[in-house]
Amino acid sequence: MTDRRTFVTEVTRLWEQRLYEDAIDLSRQRLAAQPEDAAAYQALCHSLASVGRVDEAIDTGRRGLDLEPDSTGAHHVYAEALVLGSRLDDALEVYDACLQRHPDDAATIGHKAFLLVLMRRYEACESLLAPHLDSAVPDPRIVVAFAELAPRIDAVEKAISLLARLVEDEGAPSIYRRQAGFRLGAMLDKAGRYDEAFEVYTAANHRVAPAYSADERCAMIDEVIGGWTRRTMRKAVRFGDDSEAPILLIKMPRSGSTLIEQILGCHPAIGTAGESGAFGHAAHRLGLEGSRARIQSRLRSLSRQDVQRTAREALSQMRARAGSASRITDASLNNDRHAGLFATLFPRGRIIVCLRHAWDTCLSCYFQDFASNLPWSYRLRDIARYRHDHESLLRHWNTTLDVPIHFVQYEELVTSPDSVVRGMLDFLGLPWHAGCLEFHASGRAAVTASHQQVSQPLYTESRHRYLRYETHIDELKRLLPEPCFKV
Repeated sequence: MTDRRTFVTEVTRLWEQRLYEDAIDLSRQRLAAQPEDAAAYQALCHSLASVGRVDEAIDTGRRGLDLEPDSTGAHHVYAEALVLGSRLDDALEVYDACLQRHPDDAATIGHKAFLLVLMRRYEACESLLAPHLDSAVPDPRIVVAFAELAPRIDAVEKAISLLARLVEDEGAPSIYRRQAGFRLGAMLDKAGRYDEAFEVYTAANHRVAPAYSADERCAMIDEVIGGWTRRTMRKAVRFGDDSEAPILLIKMPRSGSTLIEQILGCHPAIGTAGESGAFGHAAHRLGLEGSRARIQSRLRSLSRQDVQRTAREALSQMRARAGSASRITDASLNNDRHAGLFATLFPRGRIIVCLRHAWDTCLSCYFQDFASNLPWSYRLRDIARYRHDHESLLRHWNTTLDVPIHFVQYEELVTSPDSVVRGMLDFLGLPWHAGCLEFHASGRAAVTASHQQVSQPLYTESRHRYLRYETHIDELKRLLPEPCFKV
């Protein structure tokens, strides 16, 4: 068995490649050999949370903290799992306990500040950060956390000043300069300084050298399209579960999916599983990945037992996050690749596709710091090609699947919410519920990059945002000449 440092290095490498199932296996192997290794529990907690197995992650994180009660990392990973499980008050208690042991730990203060913003406890967040912002050189983590709070307390100009200083500080760690760059761009955007904002966003994106190949992704999408055909799915679909509960949300990041999920989640019949990863996990377990020949071979060989067992596991994984509601949404990022598997497992399910103007979507991705989790999001050309591949999948599923598909346009949702929400509920066969239009007052927390939007009433400022940056998006226009998706 490798030593602890080697284990941590290897599991970190797997995370960077988004091989979370492999990271789970490696962590379990480590624990089998070293049952009291707190680092292995922390790694397992993060890995489980990353594939949506939140309850297991929480239990594992608690065990890791029990083994190393003085570790800030153990507190952080456990609290993050609790947040993913929507147990925000419990997560706050964990951060408070950590600060009792380490009252000046900037990382913990920053994590707690982000959580307080998520909980809309802005005064408490301001009180937490204020003493640490008065120093001559505030800790970068405090500055970054303050930038998340600043728009809520009318402190944009102060945030611009602090962030600009951090971005220019060559002695600061690169990761914090990158985070500060994205947040400085957001503050300049709010201040109407669009040319400056784009320049800052570009510099922040170019601090990342992503290991990403658009050509490889395009080839992979071609294999998915070639593998999942009506003919190859014909046998397996007959074995599908007859549950109507699952609702698959297909999205590209920053396309309005969090807003749609929050709206639907306010209906008493609908629970939300967030990004559970249920169908990516199912595809991995069934071997429905790789070449079209492999996908076709595996589809033809699936037994009724395979399909029924996998459907039960996927539904159980969703229910673990959404409860016992009669309908459950799943909004995992790669659902566009797994719609065929969804339709196979749940032929009576429903699919809702979240759409937004392509140039707005791509710019919004470019302006968002995804912390290296989405390597295609750091160059406009890669984002545009990702969108093109996404649209190819949408067209394929629309002509291939028998499961009903409903398209929701973000621009129509924010301008005509009543009719669009009624349309979604009619599509799902559910009665009207006025609370769906009061999603911002529901107290529900969103843990995606769109949490700010869903904590306030619908607004239209993000429509046609590209017009503010039109002189900078020639590459988007060339690669995506038709920005409004047509089936």
